Amino acid sequence: MKIGKAKIDNVNVLIADGIPQSAYPAPTGGYWNHMIPEDFKGKDVLLLGVGAGTIARLLLEKYPNVKIIGVDNNQELITIALDNFKLGEIKMKIEIADGFLYLKGTNKKFDLIICDMWDGFLFPIKVLMSEFIEDCKKRLNEGGQVYINCP
Repeated sequence: MKIGKAKIDNVNVLIADGIPQSAYPAPTGGYWNHMIPEDFKGKDVLLLGVGAGTIARLLLEKYPNVKIIGVDNNQELITIALDNFKLGEIKMKIEIADGFLYLKGTNKKFDLIICDMWDGFLFPIKVLMSEFIEDCKKRLNEGGQVYINCP
């Protein structure tokens, strides 16, 4: 995968295989805002697919007291985001790991799981399989929610 950055309409954009993945500053429109719950009362969030941190920023803007664990499988992408998109300023613990394996292997419980695991134009169809959904359900606290960015 070819990863880079671009400036589009005065917004810094993280690009993977020619497809925008994340933006800084976080946009007020687009799909990203639909990935943030309207009335979230929880605290613990698992973000599968960090990118440059757009969803994490929007979530913290709306709910500043949440604790986010962000999991991304691409160290190069995270390095570019740290160097160019101020990813390190976000209050979030970042893990470099396969999101599917992390979810299966963790014992932690979450109030919200956000899945945004695109690789450029590729969507991991495994996200829509019952095994992944069951793994999510096992990791949710009572009343927890799962948001999935899918085609």
